[in-house]
Amino acid sequence: MSTPTALPLLYAFAALLVIWGTLISLLWMRLIRRHPETCESMGRPHFFTPIGSLATLRFIFGRRHRALRDHALGVISDFALAVALVFIVGFVSLAVLV
Repeated sequence: MSTPTALPLLYAFAALLVIWGTLISLLWMRLIRRHPETCESMGRPHFFTPIGSLATLRFIFGRRHRALRDHALGVISDFALAVALVFIVGFVSLAVLV
């Protein structure tokens, strides 16, 4: 059972997950359309597989978009990185506090 103070945190985490999913979809659509060679070099993975999610996370956390010189892809990737970091820090902080 959730307490009244935990409900806003649940909504915040849910919103972050929706934003994350949207950003990942946009990232992959951009890679497939504008950078098929990069997509192929990553093994054209599907994000919902262990290999696909690992390749995507390496791309985002490794900031590999810089080599492609695509401003829109950079914005999407940087925002996805920020959302992932906020989610990780929030989750760890919550785990430590509880």
